[in-house]
Amino acid sequence: MRLTSPRRRRAHQKIIHAAKSVAVLAAIIGLTACAPQPSVRPGAAPAQTQAGADAWTLRERGDHAAAAAAFLQLAARSGPTTAGRNYRLQAVQSYLDAGDAKSAQALLDQIPVQPEQAEWPWRQILEARLLRAQGQTGAALKALAALPVERLQDDIHDQVLALRADLLETLGRPEEAAVVRLQREALLQNEPDQQQNHEALWKDVNAMPSERIAQSLATAPPNLRPWLELAQLTQATAGNAAAYAAQAQRWRIAHPDHPAAAFITAPAAAAPAPGAPPRQVALLLPLEGPFADAGDAIRDGFMAAWYEDAGGTKPIITVYNASTGNVSQAYDAAVGAGAEFVVGPLEKGAVEALIARGRLAVPTLALNQIIPPAAEGKPAVAGVSNLYQFGLSPEMEARQAAQRAWFDGHVRALALAPADNWGQRLLQAFKSQWESLGGALVDYQTYAPESRDYVTPVKRLLQIDQSEARIDELKKILGRKIMSEPRRRQDVDVIFLAAYAGAARQLYPQLQFFRAADLPVYATSHVYAGAPSPTQDRDLNGVQFGDMPWMLREDGAFPIRAALHGAWPEITPAQDRLYALGVDAYRLLMHLPALASQPAARLEGATGTLSLEADGVIQRGLTWARFSNGLPALLDGAAPPAAAATAAVPPP
Repeated sequence: MRLTSPRRRRAHQKIIHAAKSVAVLAAIIGLTACAPQPSVRPGAAPAQTQAGADAWTLRERGDHAAAAAAFLQLAARSGPTTAGRNYRLQAVQSYLDAGDAKSAQALLDQIPVQPEQAEWPWRQILEARLLRAQGQTGAALKALAALPVERLQDDIHDQVLALRADLLETLGRPEEAAVVRLQREALLQNEPDQQQNHEALWKDVNAMPSERIAQSLATAPPNLRPWLELAQLTQATAGNAAAYAAQAQRWRIAHPDHPAAAFITAPAAAAPAPGAPPRQVALLLPLEGPFADAGDAIRDGFMAAWYEDAGGTKPIITVYNASTGNVSQAYDAAVGAGAEFVVGPLEKGAVEALIARGRLAVPTLALNQIIPPAAEGKPAVAGVSNLYQFGLSPEMEARQAAQRAWFDGHVRALALAPADNWGQRLLQAFKSQWESLGGALVDYQTYAPESRDYVTPVKRLLQIDQSEARIDELKKILGRKIMSEPRRRQDVDVIFLAAYAGAARQLYPQLQFFRAADLPVYATSHVYAGAPSPTQDRDLNGVQFGDMPWMLREDGAFPIRAALHGAWPEITPAQDRLYALGVDAYRLLMHLPALASQPAARLEGATGTLSLEADGVIQRGLTWARFSNGLPALLDGAAPPAAAATAAVPPP
């Protein structure tokens, strides 16, 4: 290891001393090929034979817009008959296949079909597909729920189940999707369809967090349990080929001839094994200026993981001082010196500078997440070769808060966020994810943290001010005092709170005071200052939030954390999270090949359950907790961090 900053060498000796003491992607099953077909086929009438053949030929060629026009010609010739309705529905399907949701919607609105008619199930499937294309996944699921499944023919029932599973996957509900896949199993007659269904089912169970798999095993249907058991052992033995082989063999004995056995040796099922590590790694971090403390913390966590690594030959690490102003020069110098992998940079401006290149010379793990808008002429991140992005994105946490609240059964939300750039980013991320799931953001309010006025925005959000105004008006009309208390709005069932710990400790009591104590509140990690403080956080009792395991579990779960705290007892919670980022950055360096080649692979990291998206972004599955008696209590039943004697330090 070589360091460009000699002032920290003594600190690294302390690390040496202290160190010694696996958004899986869900399967998307295209329904175009297996969409329900009308009862009228080409050749139904002699005058329509050639036109009908042309319509289906155009569809088979993939010219869906032309196929839609051809089906509409057939419909016009057929008039208001059953055949005419079928041809119009075929045209709707072709518009959807062409990506023309607007034309599909306009045409579908002109096709009156009643539930008692034979075309009703097909129309509902097309309605669901249209809603999905418009981003209304939850509504699409409800459209399918209106179908009388018990009266459907097997082929239509199969297609309903396939689309339902697809929608559940999109909503991030892989366990339910897996159950639907098993229901579909009995309707599949040929081997290719069965194999495709098994592949989708396997990806569904692998998309479940390890904690959820453990919980589901006790209550899952018997035909789902073998799938869950195999997924559980695959995740638990990630990186340990010998343990994986032994446990997989025991699973085979317990479940002979089970279809899931096909995935034991398939690439998507094999336990993630670390790839050959690069021989030289460059760590690009700001070691001077306003981000120097953050750079130091990430570097120290990275190097602590390096020292702890008991594997084979470890890479040579060279640390470069890299900020927005000099990142291009630092990157070129690192590659020129032989770096086979680059970790960093950290600053958003520095990451944007690398993205602007369009292509990077060696695999690069940026420690921030940037999604430049294509409309501004910047290259899409997915198009930048060799780029991976990993960071502590608050937007990602807000999206997971939306997912968690939705999965818990909530539909109509309110939101509170600070009136600044950070608050707007979280609010937009929550809103986008929430609405894509089918939820409604009924209202939101912003607050100004610096003003310390938390009563006004809370009253407006809960419409207490409107209730008070109505009471005052009634008093004026009656001309006398009346006994009445303001009431909060009753049209919502959940609240999203974007706030740091200090503001959250003021806002949440106001929500309770103004009669919203029965509304569950979901938040990001920012509501937790990072150190257990029962006295200060008792006002947050009931708030649910997602955070990294590093901050929520006892030090025994991460021995390296105890080592770092021993080396630097003055660590602040903000630095602690950055140490975890550094630790996981090193571990990702070793596991990226497996994550990239195996969609189901996960890495249980310090910052969360890590998986690699197709666009190169590392997703962090958070650990969820609820404040109880002023302490974060893990919702998966694991032990929370012990109470500390010192007061929590609020994040900067």
